[in-house]
Amino acid sequence: AVAEIWRLWQRSGTPELDELMERVAALIGQGLVPLALPLLDGMVARAPEWAEAWNKRATALYLAGEHDRSLADIDRVLALEPRHFGALAGMGLIRMARGEYREALAAFRRALAVNPFLKERLQLIPTLERMVGEKPI
Repeated sequence: AVAEIWRLWQRSGTPELDELMERVAALIGQGLVPLALPLLDGMVARAPEWAEAWNKRATALYLAGEHDRSLADIDRVLALEPRHFGALAGMGLIRMARGEYREALAAFRRALAVNPFLKERLQLIPTLERMVGEKPI
């Protein structure tokens, strides 16, 4: 079910943009984030209502160390698709990197509420719960 959700999110409704998304994902997968970012800028400009374009750019920005810009894109993703567990998990990772452990835990718990198969449930969430002194959910 989770794979099907991701597959649906990857579709813009425009074959050209869908193909570009595949190219961008390949660039990011190869560690070529600087090459992917201009393409993602164009995607969000052309399809501002496509949550996954914003999410993919948020991911690329995170990988580039641009956490403030990544969080801004995550906010946009969640405005368009409040159940986007990938964006919520990304928010959790950024909050962890900043030492904002309560906020990270809250983001991961929101993601887990939407996706009970979230991989972070196994290690990150329990670790954060111990760090902030909260009981496991």
